[in-house]
Amino acid sequence: MDLFTLQKHILELQSIFAEKPFVQRVFSGLGRTVNFRLRFKENTFDLSLTLDLPAQGPRLANSCKETDKNLSIVKTLNRLVTNARVYSIKCLPNDRVVKIHFVAIDAYFGNRRDYYLICEFTGRVCDIYVCDEELKIIDRLGTASNNRVGAVYAPLAPADIVPPIYLKEAKFRNCSVDELLGATTNSVFLYAASNKLRAFSVYELKHMAEKPTEIFNSVNEALNYTEDVLCAPSRFMQLKERVAASINKDLKQKRELLQKQADLKEKYADADKLQTIGNLIIANLYRIKPRMRSIEVENWETQENVSIELDLSKTPAANAKKYFSMSKKAKRGIIEVEKRINELENDIKWLEEELWLAENAAEENDLFVEKSKYQNKDKTREKNKVKAAKPDFETDNCMFFVGKSAKQNDFLTFKVAKNEDYWFHAKDVPGAHVILKLKEGAADENDILTGAILAAKNSFAKSSDKVLVEYTKVKNVKRAPNGGLGRVFYINQKSILVNPLK
Repeated sequence: MDLFTLQKHILELQSIFAEKPFVQRVFSGLGRTVNFRLRFKENTFDLSLTLDLPAQGPRLANSCKETDKNLSIVKTLNRLVTNARVYSIKCLPNDRVVKIHFVAIDAYFGNRRDYYLICEFTGRVCDIYVCDEELKIIDRLGTASNNRVGAVYAPLAPADIVPPIYLKEAKFRNCSVDELLGATTNSVFLYAASNKLRAFSVYELKHMAEKPTEIFNSVNEALNYTEDVLCAPSRFMQLKERVAASINKDLKQKRELLQKQADLKEKYADADKLQTIGNLIIANLYRIKPRMRSIEVENWETQENVSIELDLSKTPAANAKKYFSMSKKAKRGIIEVEKRINELENDIKWLEEELWLAENAAEENDLFVEKSKYQNKDKTREKNKVKAAKPDFETDNCMFFVGKSAKQNDFLTFKVAKNEDYWFHAKDVPGAHVILKLKEGAADENDILTGAILAAKNSFAKSSDKVLVEYTKVKNVKRAPNGGLGRVFYINQKSILVNPLK
């Protein structure tokens, strides 16, 4: 966003913020984004401040996506400006820098505290700072610029007044820059190619195209269109590809390890044979002469002649001991190998499910499959999420919830569901966790059948006319030790064969 477009946008926001809305809370958005839930007189809106191109800048929306990350700056802002008023918002004169003024009044003593959020929307080198009334930096979102926490904010050096894009437009039109900038308009022109934003401006940019892709009445409308139509779908597909590539990389490593363990298992399969060779040497010690490289003996178990190689550096008894040691090592090894194979097979099964869920994800939040060190641990918000959970299907007596990601599977199974509710999953194939939550009474055969069909329809086997689904009470489902989100083991399960195509 160029300086003139940003200035117009801030004028739009100033008129909207004239009633000085309250900050309900602050939360993290996708990427380098800080969101404010603002309470106006009649409704609420989200103010999104993002540093990520191409939708960099402030944006007012009905609601913004929230992630489980709880960044340092978000914690700081929640502590300082929750229930504060947005007193003013304005552009600083030096560059694309926005200053937001918050006024917080202490509920007990009535003391006033002023805080400022300075947002540098200056392209690749950008940042957001939380400052006190003397503009001393309390916290920051990034690390791109020279301003440091604890120092007084130093404004950027003045930028060129006329952005390069307008110089190109003036040259294209064969007019002066003053003539171009004097042609004021109330519209905002957006230019895109192959669903990628090229530019949007308060001036028509004829060197971009004969006609703009879209025309809007406000910059905020243009920003929301850019995020919802151009950025979000593209970012979603890129994220999908990165998540799928990461999971496929893990799958490849696990499968390679599994093959190595299978090779070891085959190697250790000769444990009993090595034990027999040792016994045969002991039984034929009297026949072994000095400097014999091998001996042929009869195997009394199979009545076959066996040729046994001997180590010239060892005595006959020591040769027998060597085979006994190799046999013991193989027996110990096969136990460990089988244990490791079982672990790897479970890992692969879970990763295959994560891959299927990622490939079938409907939105960006569904793609985060691992717990983050920044994951929000606010118990009040967690309880509110449980209360706000809406069923995907409902009958008179039951509510059915379908997990669409590893995170949702974990949330539904261990937060929303109760011990006596039912848990469903398609057997031996990737799929969603389905929860049957009872309103009252007990589940009947039709309720169980409905839950099983939902599990089959939301699984890898959804195109099959026969899908085996396992179900049990939620109290029998536990998180797998050291496993990822949505990875469980269960007991006392029953099976039901259903047709998801009906």
